[in-house]
Amino acid sequence: MRVGLTYDQALDIPFGELLDYVAIEQIKTEGARRKHVLTDEDIIPDVR
Repeated sequence: MRVGLTYDQALDIPFGELLDYVAIEQIKTEGARRKHVLTDEDIIPDVR
């Protein structure tokens, strides 16, 4: 599996813990692409 567990290990751990591993893997891969640093203009737009 992508999270580093074998199929047998994935079947042996509780389902909730397996979902935690999947969520961590998604954050590591998908979260990095969505990261956006806000600039001053994003936070306080120029309204002049």
